[in-house]
Amino acid sequence: TGGVTGVMKTATLAESFAVNCEIHTAIFWPLELINLHCSLAISNSDYFELLLPHEKFEFGLTAPLPIENGIASAPEGPGLGIDLDWDLIENCTTKIL
Repeated sequence: TGGVTGVMKTATLAESFAVNCEIHTAIFWPLELINLHCSLAISNSDYFELLLPHEKFEFGLTAPLPIENGIASAPEGPGLGIDLDWDLIENCTTKIL
């Protein structure tokens, strides 16, 4: 099972062995938003991995991920907390398959 379900199952399995489950970066920041929510939802995760520099990977979000002084927190908006910038995404689309 992949996606969020797979992450949560993996975290639960790791917890049963008393080890942490650190979620690896997804590179694409809209997916990092989902990883952030998963990381905050599991008790055995201490780190949230992102690639630097942020500006190279923030594509597609209307606001950056809420990270201050190296600490990530949950966005406060509805749903995932940050909207996708559909105008930017559509303007950068070169082909629809």
